[in-house]
Amino acid sequence: MRRKGLILVLALTTGACIQPVRSTTKATLLLAQMLAPVKPLGLLPEPRVSEVALRDGKADLYEGRSSMPGVVLVHGVAPGGPADPRIVEVARSLNRLGRTVIAPYLGLGEQRLDRTDTVRIRQSIDWMESKTGDKVLVLAFSFGAAFSLVAMEEEPGIQDKVLEVATVGTYFDLVHLLQGVTAGRVNAPGGLTDEWSPDPRAGTAVTEFLANYLGRDDEKALNAAYAAREPAGLSPAAGAIYDVMVNTDPARTRELVATLPAGLGDLIADLSPAARIDRIRVPVQAMHSRQDPAAPPSESALLVASLEAPATGRLTKVGSFRHVTPAKGLGLLKDIGPLVGFVSRVIGAQERWGLHF
Repeated sequence: MRRKGLILVLALTTGACIQPVRSTTKATLLLAQMLAPVKPLGLLPEPRVSEVALRDGKADLYEGRSSMPGVVLVHGVAPGGPADPRIVEVARSLNRLGRTVIAPYLGLGEQRLDRTDTVRIRQSIDWMESKTGDKVLVLAFSFGAAFSLVAMEEEPGIQDKVLEVATVGTYFDLVHLLQGVTAGRVNAPGGLTDEWSPDPRAGTAVTEFLANYLGRDDEKALNAAYAAREPAGLSPAAGAIYDVMVNTDPARTRELVATLPAGLGDLIADLSPAARIDRIRVPVQAMHSRQDPAAPPSESALLVASLEAPATGRLTKVGSFRHVTPAKGLGLLKDIGPLVGFVSRVIGAQERWGLHF
């Protein structure tokens, strides 16, 4: 019996030293910590959380061990930004595995498109690489994932500090997203178009989002006009947004976006990874829900299909997420294989030989 026990210990130790086994084990523990009632990492030390200053903003820091690599965790359009409970849970779980995590505050958390968000993401990458002395993993959700790719397209040199980008529920082109919300059809690889059923509230939400770029009176008028489908009396700027949002012809979406108020159409183009995807040189791991009501899964497919060497891409599709939010209870079991595979590949990129948690 003693000999069998020794053999078992040796087998487990050897398995833990093999990178794929170690990554899969950590992925399983990480997913259980975030999603299961039983928290297997709960006995590990509580994360030490503090706020750090960036040149153009601030970020939450989850301090890990200095010997472990760092993660830049980027939120999407979520109130509170990195204080969103889903982001907090991801950060805490990664930290319990030893990672140092930095989560910048972006304008997305205030429901607005902000060009400086891409600057803040690059500053977070710089900060983390300086702290750990190693390339960082960028793990990003929804709009924040697209912004992260744009941040690297704007200054390709920053990619020398990035090991890999992992995206969840991202978009490739904001015009595609507007097209899907208004016309119910989205672009797909091969030049095809797919039907897509967005959240029924998406039209109103996007109109309100775009109305933020108008003056207060125009903002109120546009939201009221969209609700009533009555554009009479709108200013030219508000009317241009209205025309985009009530259009049902997918072939006209890009043309109408070009008529948006000065700066807004350019912003939509500039914050789309599609514009300069050839500048991406790092691997991209993408995950997307098959029935995503906020961003069509074809967007992640287009992203991966558009990457050029030396960049590589891989898409994992799941059915148990609603956009970036996982299902409750047993609904996740049907996706446990793809989920473990995705997470193990993401964290496995940072694994070194040796045992460490």
